[in-house]
Amino acid sequence: LDIRGKVRPAFGVVADYGYKPYVLLNPDGSENERLVTDQFFLHLGGSLVLFDRLRLGVSLPIAVSQEGNSTGNVVNGQVILDDRKSGVGDLRVGLDLRLVGNYGDAFTLAFGGRVWAPTGDQASYLGDGQVRIGPHVSVAGDVGVFAYAGSIGVVYRGNNQPFAGHTTGSEADFGL
Repeated sequence: LDIRGKVRPAFGVVADYGYKPYVLLNPDGSENERLVTDQFFLHLGGSLVLFDRLRLGVSLPIAVSQEGNSTGNVVNGQVILDDRKSGVGDLRVGLDLRLVGNYGDAFTLAFGGRVWAPTGDQASYLGDGQVRIGPHVSVAGDVGVFAYAGSIGVVYRGNNQPFAGHTTGSEADFGL
């Protein structure tokens, strides 16, 4: 929760890799279909701290590589298209407001939220096709040489239509 400075910009690139990030499961928990087995993203982002308490941010995920079942399949009567490809995901815009504490204190509390715009291609598993929103509460602090951070929230998905007979919907979101 380094939300300090009157006008402080930041820019960056974050890479992430996911192994089996999109798998359909059978009712017994076994794997039915591996839609995406390997996924590598670069997230281009930036933020701007204003008024020593408010941070505005933006992040654009770019799928560099996605791999999966190359033959396609039929699950519960729905054809699963093999249309995984590189591309742009859903654009995320966020806001965080520091409520208690300052950078470097033993306890800092902030409230924030994110909005995902439907910029990603659904056929390539890069987007939801509808807006998502995600409010969250974050805590952080420094105690001697120990630093900690955590957050908890929800992500509301407007797109809650079943996919190949498998439920989709909103989710709990947390990190430590």
